[in-house]
Amino acid sequence: MNGAPPFSSVWPSLLLTGLLAAANMVAQAEVRLATTTPLTESNPVTPWVHVLERELEPHWPLRVYPAGVLGSELERSEAVALGLLHINVSSGRDVLHYSEALRAVRLPFLIANPAQLACLMRRTDFLAQVNRATSPRGVRVLDIVFSGAMTGVFSQTGPADSLKALQALRLRGMDRIQLLSLKAWGASPVQVAWGEVHSALQTGIVEGYLNPPGIALRFGHTRELKHFLDLRVFAGVRFVTVSERWYRGLEPRERERLGAAVARAGAENLVFVQRQAARELASLQAEGVKVTRPSAELLAELRDRSRRMFHRVLSEGALQVTQDHLAAACGSTGAVR
Repeated sequence: MNGAPPFSSVWPSLLLTGLLAAANMVAQAEVRLATTTPLTESNPVTPWVHVLERELEPHWPLRVYPAGVLGSELERSEAVALGLLHINVSSGRDVLHYSEALRAVRLPFLIANPAQLACLMRRTDFLAQVNRATSPRGVRVLDIVFSGAMTGVFSQTGPADSLKALQALRLRGMDRIQLLSLKAWGASPVQVAWGEVHSALQTGIVEGYLNPPGIALRFGHTRELKHFLDLRVFAGVRFVTVSERWYRGLEPRERERLGAAVARAGAENLVFVQRQAARELASLQAEGVKVTRPSAELLAELRDRSRRMFHRVLSEGALQVTQDHLAAACGSTGAVR
């Protein structure tokens, strides 16, 4: 990703630094985990955290800080790099900047479904490749957690079920990759912080967004968003990062224990998302949201347009490596050709 890093010399807030430093003095063995989102019953990240708690509790007390109570993602990312925070579940802006390979999982239509992405994580050396780039920055990617099913397009006034209808919309983009994707399709992308999305929908600053089906339900946006195009662009994910300093300080058997716990948590997270996907679409319809599937023609056009913007996110070589991993270990790649 081009441009300046998402943060460079910015230090965590004094409050966050003081809190974590004090926790270090109180309980050296305590493992601290933070998340961006609340750990509600409907959040797929919740079972991941609960399994990790269950698996690690006999060996390490795990203290969980949900819903961004330890500050912004920028602050928590810095805390991980400094070794003050052990495990962080976030949108991964830092590691997406550091690792070209990791950006592939956010490209539109490259990953066919959550099971295929889980296969990429578990059955190839993809994460090892990622961590060769992130570890020198003090951060290791331990897992990719599903925050929802495959992403589609929510809209207000009508379904985005044709290229013309899609291009007439102002759609919120989360980050540079989403903004580039929307622009490639011909829509009007607008970058809005998540905390401001509800008011942006109410005031017409944006007319929809890209998200998994459960997000509008979880955040109460179904009053404004009445259409969902089940486009299955990419998986809704969060990135699990750990402090490289802390990880390298673990004994080999402790690393194995952590890895086994993460694998079990990831398996539970995948099962949860797969079971939840159909229920979320049904719940959207019950809330008065019309769910549609794209035509073959629209899907082919958007895939072609997406493929033409891939070079702005990562090199052809990095893209090919990911496609080769998928093809060799995980069956059909679902890649844009």
